[in-house]
Amino acid sequence: MTVQKWEYLEVTRVMRTGVAGAANGQSTATGTGNNPEWFTYIAQLGDQGWELVAVTDNYSYIFKRPK
Repeated sequence: MTVQKWEYLEVTRVMRTGVAGAANGQSTATGTGNNPEWFTYIAQLGDQGWELVAVTDNYSYIFKRPK
């Protein structure tokens, strides 16, 4: 029997501006220095196979997908 392995991604949302601020501690800013709009960013994560599994009190969102 093979056990499913997962990879995880923590994304921090900047609440006052409504953009994604960091993913796994790295800035999500584009080459133009702008951070992506929140709903656009999480839609892209869904397209990449990421599933939201938890939300913390400090505006961090935890996603997982099969490894």
